[in-house]
Amino acid sequence: MAKIRWTKGQQDRLRKAVDAFRKKVERYSDSDIAEALPEVPKVRQLKKQITTAKELNDLVKDLRAFSTGANKGKPQIYVNPQGVKMTEWERQRVNKAIDIVNKQKQERVQKLESQNVYDAEGNLLPDLKRVAKKFEERAIKKRPEKFRTTAEWRKFAETMQEQMYDNYDDRRLNTLKNNMVTALKGFWGKDGKIYANIISRMSIDQMREAYNKNPEVFSPEFIYTRDVYDSTAKSREETARDRLEEVIYNFADREMSRSIIDDELAKLKKSKAAAELKRSINDLDDMQLEYNLKAYYDVLNKSVTAEKKLEMLRAQKLI
Repeated sequence: MAKIRWTKGQQDRLRKAVDAFRKKVERYSDSDIAEALPEVPKVRQLKKQITTAKELNDLVKDLRAFSTGANKGKPQIYVNPQGVKMTEWERQRVNKAIDIVNKQKQERVQKLESQNVYDAEGNLLPDLKRVAKKFEERAIKKRPEKFRTTAEWRKFAETMQEQMYDNYDDRRLNTLKNNMVTALKGFWGKDGKIYANIISRMSIDQMREAYNKNPEVFSPEFIYTRDVYDSTAKSREETARDRLEEVIYNFADREMSRSIIDDELAKLKKSKAAAELKRSINDLDDMQLEYNLKAYYDVLNKSVTAEKKLEMLRAQKLI
């Protein structure tokens, strides 16, 4: 679905809907239902959450449902079994959001479980992704009826508002990225640091594309499962290291490749050889650097002198 471009008309629609919502909340803020009233959303925050025109339309419709039409008068209040008060509008809206998010979680789990994961010897790992992913994608079981305090309810309602929209997936991918970087640095030694450096620079769009194409590889549990990559023997199945490497370097673009190499060059001690090495690398065509990213990174990341790095790159005909 195409991303929203935020025309003036769309921004005005959202602002008017929020203004009407605010006026209604303020109208009853000193009444006996004050504690049950929902928080007034901030336009700036909503714009960060909304990514498509459809999401904008749905949100405006939701906000207007609270402030106009059949709900134009005093909001209908629901009191849960624990005595927590909330508007009927917000209770229904949060329940709807829970259903939407749970459906998204279920679809992601089903997609992962439809794919097979193998170790380095070609053995099927049926529980590798299932256990971790079901934990990550656990269904939300809490409902408005179960909250014991107003503070807990308010925080939960705000969280569900955020999770209804696509940027929940963005936050989830950011968490996945951070977890994977930590796992690689901790479990795969020097190679892991190389991979982690690349992953840490990947954009959300690159993360999404990589994850959608290779969900079982592009996940922390793949890294943490030592049986997957602790074999030096090649089999008919690719080793985990090969598979991970293929995924990562497929999504390292020219700008990312250049920035990674530049960082490594900046670490060199000043010397005649270091200056020559920098000139040689800087003169490379971006396409050449991107195509041979791993080879350059492996050499530059080695704990040897600049002279030795030059020698190694020349031996591989990289400069």
